[in-house]
Amino acid sequence: MSLTETDLERLREEELKADARIGWTSDDATRWLIRFAQLDLNTLSEGQWSDLTAEIHAFTKRGPPLKAGRSVTHIGAVFQWRIPRVEDADPKTQRSRITIDTIRPSREQTTHLQTWAHFILDGLVTGGSASVVIGALHLDILPHEPSFKTSPLRIRTHTAKDAFGFHFAHLLADHYERLRRCGECQTLFLADRRNQRFCTTRCLTRVTQRRWRERQVKATKKRGKGPKQRKQESATKEGGRHGKARR
Repeated sequence: MSLTETDLERLREEELKADARIGWTSDDATRWLIRFAQLDLNTLSEGQWSDLTAEIHAFTKRGPPLKAGRSVTHIGAVFQWRIPRVEDADPKTQRSRITIDTIRPSREQTTHLQTWAHFILDGLVTGGSASVVIGALHLDILPHEPSFKTSPLRIRTHTAKDAFGFHFAHLLADHYERLRRCGECQTLFLADRRNQRFCTTRCLTRVTQRRWRERQVKATKKRGKGPKQRKQESATKEGGRHGKARR
């Protein structure tokens, strides 16, 4: 079903909100990508599915960052999630009708992208390499179509996966050395420091407390029973003997 101007305006607003949720820095985009790769899609509500597909579209459409002087813009991408059928064309203009399937990924496409992203991230974090195979790319320079935080360079691809993979590969090339698997919960995350081993302070605290308790147990076994503990046990035994005499 073709979308009306009202529908398109609503989808544009959703896309802007999705951009804000992802964030505009390459660190933000990489963290979003890592979260997406580890989402449990089976637990998402209808609203969460809608938000996620909007985020995937926004991430793919934005493209990788590009330095332009002192500022950073993004290489935009032009693509469609589904190639329109001939019968879907408008009979008056012979142009393809815009439908929700052409500007949002389906659940099947979302699941496929997630599996692909998780496979590549998992390989990199374990010290391997990654190969992102994409189809033909066309680079268009559109200097007369400036837009907020977007360069005049556009990527035109045949499939949405190519555009997603192009952005994905650029981010990984810049951040692969910071990919980690948490030493406590095994979650993939982007480290802020070279020696960072845990994804959150909560995981770090858990490990610290567990190690402290283990040290206390070992120290107690090594020292044996102290004078105070022996005195308490002796008093308990004496009380037991006196109790029996009274009875």
